[in-house]
Amino acid sequence: MTLKGNHYVWMAPQPEDIGATPIEFLHRLPGPCWLVLPGRDRSRSRVMATLLHGNEPSGLMAIHRCILAGIQPAVDIHVFLGSVIAARTEPLFSQRFLSGHRDLNRCFRPPFNDSEGVIAQHMLDYLTALQPECLIDIHNTSGSGPEFSVAPFDNALHRSLAQLFTHRMIVTELRLGALMEIATPKFAALTVECGGANEHSSHEIAYEGVVRYLTRSDVLSDASSTTIFEVFDEPLRFELEDGTALQYGEGPIDDADITIPANIENYNFGDFHRHQILAWLERSAFEKITVKDLYGNEVRDNYFEQRDGCLFVKQSLRLFMATTRADIALSDCLFYFVTTDAISAQPGNGPGNGSGNGEVG
Repeated sequence: MTLKGNHYVWMAPQPEDIGATPIEFLHRLPGPCWLVLPGRDRSRSRVMATLLHGNEPSGLMAIHRCILAGIQPAVDIHVFLGSVIAARTEPLFSQRFLSGHRDLNRCFRPPFNDSEGVIAQHMLDYLTALQPECLIDIHNTSGSGPEFSVAPFDNALHRSLAQLFTHRMIVTELRLGALMEIATPKFAALTVECGGANEHSSHEIAYEGVVRYLTRSDVLSDASSTTIFEVFDEPLRFELEDGTALQYGEGPIDDADITIPANIENYNFGDFHRHQILAWLERSAFEKITVKDLYGNEVRDNYFEQRDGCLFVKQSLRLFMATTRADIALSDCLFYFVTTDAISAQPGNGPGNGSGNGEVG
């Protein structure tokens, strides 16, 4: 293992090196680091990132399982493991990021002037030098729910990558400093959300998709998929103002500004209709809700209304990434949504429009 910048590079880790379990593997990692898995074709490379959030273990489990199984990739695979220290903080896999630090997956744009920014900048420098043909970033959702992908572009390259894992792709121009934002129309970079961190199905989805990503000679064109592929265009974020008192329950809770139904996660990728209560509101709590469009304009009133102390939608919406983690709901967002007419469904992608190396932007 060698040190380059502030990252370690672990070349060709063997099954006997990584420990018998993902926990042993986690404890053998020195911190933010790269694993290099040599492929049959050493002239090409792909990148996989995971553990950018310390409470999202499916990607780590998947790559550990692949190494234990002795799977040789089709091309060189460079795996970046980010928030290793947060993941090791007891209880294990409980901390999205360390207290007093920034979310690493919000740091892939300037300024790079703190410890997380330095990690992100060194990773971007590594990618620029490597010039891989594509990148996937493996995550778990904050709440329970089915798997999906997120991309900055809707094109054949991104759809082909997505279909290694899922038949759903969210397309967004929102820029928060996430790793996938390095994508260009010719360089596919994709976020994969495998489902809840504590669900066995999420770990299986991650593993099966990673095996396909590692072993297929071409992952940027797909001539085999016949499933219906759903594209969710430009979702909006349902956010709460600082200082909002948030609770979850079966009805309004005393001292809460906003009470969200305790089963809100059940609506992930389901439709929410006008007659359903989305929340119970106290006093002027409606004003604590904010929904901004891509240009920073407040558009809350286009989608939500308050009636008789309850929050309702004005038109049918499709929710996703709804969480019952109050800390995440308050620091990030409660859920994303699109109108149901913003969803396109069509047969799975045919042959892609390119499979050579793209240029990392």
